Amino acid sequence: MAGKRLVLFMHLITILALLAGCASPPEAAPTATPRPAAPIPTPVPAATAVPEPPKRTEILIDGYDEDWSAYPVNRIDPAGDGSYQTDILEVAYFANDCFLYIRIKAEQPSGIGTFVGISYDGNGGGLIIRPDGITDALFGEQHVQVAFAYAKRGDVIEIKVAHSELPAVPLEIGSVEISLGNQSADEAPYSPDNLRLVGINETDMGPGGCPVAVAQNLTTSGTVSRDESWIGEITLTGDVTVPAGVTLTIQPGTTVYLTPDSDDQTCCGNDPNDPNWKSEEVILINAVDGILIAEGTSDQPIVFEPLDEPSGLLSLLFQKGQRASWDGIRVGRGSRITHTQIAQAQIGVQVRGCQNCAANDAARAATEVRNSSITDSRHFAIAVNDADATLVRNDLNRAGKAAIAVNNAGDLRIANNKVRNSPKGLQINNGSGTTLQVLNNLFIDNGTAIEAAQVADLEIINNTVALVAGAAGEWTSGDEVITTDDKIRGISVFPAARTRIVNNLIAGEFDWAIGLHGYPTEFMEVAHNIYHEVAEPYAGEGQSMARTPVPGMDEGNLEADPMFVGGTAEEPDFHLSEGSPAIDAGAPDLLDPDGSPSDIGAYGGPDAAGWDD
Repeated sequence: MAGKRLVLFMHLITILALLAGCASPPEAAPTATPRPAAPIPTPVPAATAVPEPPKRTEILIDGYDEDWSAYPVNRIDPAGDGSYQTDILEVAYFANDCFLYIRIKAEQPSGIGTFVGISYDGNGGGLIIRPDGITDALFGEQHVQVAFAYAKRGDVIEIKVAHSELPAVPLEIGSVEISLGNQSADEAPYSPDNLRLVGINETDMGPGGCPVAVAQNLTTSGTVSRDESWIGEITLTGDVTVPAGVTLTIQPGTTVYLTPDSDDQTCCGNDPNDPNWKSEEVILINAVDGILIAEGTSDQPIVFEPLDEPSGLLSLLFQKGQRASWDGIRVGRGSRITHTQIAQAQIGVQVRGCQNCAANDAARAATEVRNSSITDSRHFAIAVNDADATLVRNDLNRAGKAAIAVNNAGDLRIANNKVRNSPKGLQINNGSGTTLQVLNNLFIDNGTAIEAAQVADLEIINNTVALVAGAAGEWTSGDEVITTDDKIRGISVFPAARTRIVNNLIAGEFDWAIGLHGYPTEFMEVAHNIYHEVAEPYAGEGQSMARTPVPGMDEGNLEADPMFVGGTAEEPDFHLSEGSPAIDAGAPDLLDPDGSPSDIGAYGGPDAAGWDD
């Protein structure tokens, strides 16, 4: 009997997963009750007549269930009869021409079980929904892996499955169960209930019929085999790989938890030059060949953080509050990362040229990382290798080696970022052939703000480099010392071809403001910069050029107090006070957004408007 019931459950789960993707939303506006406080509705017996809901449904598979208010509760299960701490209370479900929707409410203090089982039609069909593994449908003896949308939040589970994933549209639901491993499962009572069918508008169908089914929260480890979406909360147990031709989309407000110091995939090998870091034993999200779209909003950022790491006083005791415990995110052309919060990775975001991309990869846009906070990276907050990238309005704090590291990049734009508390703010190695723009950034309390080597076309314009608390001298990941350096430098450049360093403001007790370690082959301009409290304005064998009164060299450079607004030590304000010598003192070919002569520093020049976007 138990074997037959499991088969039925497996069949039912498959159908649910397929149907869940097709349901059409009602036209009625969704309930405005704030999601986190959604109360358990009063159970409605299955026999109670309920008005037909509108043809559009606003149900979002996100673990909140107030948007189910227009739909009846199909099953009620007595409270207190659950096995092993899992107790189903009620089940609601309906279908339209495209999708099956299921909502389960359960008391389950120990968390979701190993699987949710659904049987349908009384003919042995079933679905097995495994949030942490493979989900499949059972048709007789045939098992078929299915895509589905799934979300769990508190005591609510939502499932959406496309009919296109199933051989036939289910007509009734036989039973629903939640199973905890090999323990007994709690199930809603058997009493086949005709599936409620809801019409779908032609406008919802689209010109090609039903929308394409997109898997949701399916892959927590391994390869993403088809386009997939993550929403709500998802916990990764191993490396996740997005291959060529596949897109992984992470919805605003999603939290991605990384199981720390753990990896059930053991991907990609260890670095022999870094014996203290075992890449094969920590989680990597790898979308170099595929596409990752992680676009949050200012109100709903996407969060990547280790699961259950100590916080507060405990983190201070164990030095784990800033300890890296996962590998990070790797992306290639076409990926976009916006309004994210990324904490405690080896490398927060690594932008790479792809090796196994689709044939049209060259047509993809450059990778973008915008409006993101990346903190406590063991090596780099952002690393760019053999790729083009746009890095704009990010807050990069406490990296162990450098906030931004560049190797052999192509076209690179770094603008309006706040770069703090790292041995090096921006480090460019082997950058020959790179067109690099460093515009309107704040470099605060770094050992060296900018270090650039072998860049064919380099522009360092309108940056503010300053010391507030001072450079740390020692940078760690937890209790592991990553970098020590007692020198404090502003900008160090090894000129290659064209180098332009203008409109920068360097303030603090730096060993030098600008180091010129060599001579350019074509052109160099160091002009309209302000230095304050630095030990030396220039250093390096090329400093003679900066000190020589030739066109483009030392023109408009000043040693003066820039007169910052000030702010606090925690929130310094580097805007200019009235009467500052930096106001309207910039290079004449660079204008402020209002058309006036440019100010010197991060809030002047053409890209000053970038702070307001």
